[in-house]
Amino acid sequence: SYLSSRPRFNKSYDATRAATNTLSEDTVRALRLVHDRGMEINLVGFFAEEATQQKFRDLIDLYQQKGATFAMQIHNPQNDPIKAQAEKVTSENVAIFRTGDKESRITTFTEEKVTNALVKLLKQKTRKVYFLAGHGEGELRSAELNGFSTAVTELENNKFDVSPLALVTEGKVPSDADLVVLAGP
Repeated sequence: SYLSSRPRFNKSYDATRAATNTLSEDTVRALRLVHDRGMEINLVGFFAEEATQQKFRDLIDLYQQKGATFAMQIHNPQNDPIKAQAEKVTSENVAIFRTGDKESRITTFTEEKVTNALVKLLKQKTRKVYFLAGHGEGELRSAELNGFSTAVTELENNKFDVSPLALVTEGKVPSDADLVVLAGP
């Protein structure tokens, strides 16, 4: 009893088949980066359903066991509509991660989504991505079969600035380009 109550002997093992009580190595790396940069993460959650709120709290507990420190507030948007309106909450279940002037919102509460929200806060600058245009490629914002709207939306959600590039008229790749995509000419 004495040994098990000592902090240095506090060990836990995840015996579940799907490793539901263990965070991935990528998540642990992201948490280390947050800690190393001295970032203060403020977390505001709005949950209309008690079961969803408990699932989220359990997930955040896993992060806190690995050393994450979140300043966390939980609200019910139906009981506190003024706070929900002030935060521009449009969904019943949403978590908002903030540090400084950066913000990331999630509505699905999985390790992947929480870690992606943290990574989004960690990103320092916006990267510029150009999609080649003018050679029969699909349209950037088109949802048609040959369009790239899904890819562009995902890139923009991950802090990339996406623009078309007509190489025929420009004559060269712009100097601010981090990536040029030649998709299906």
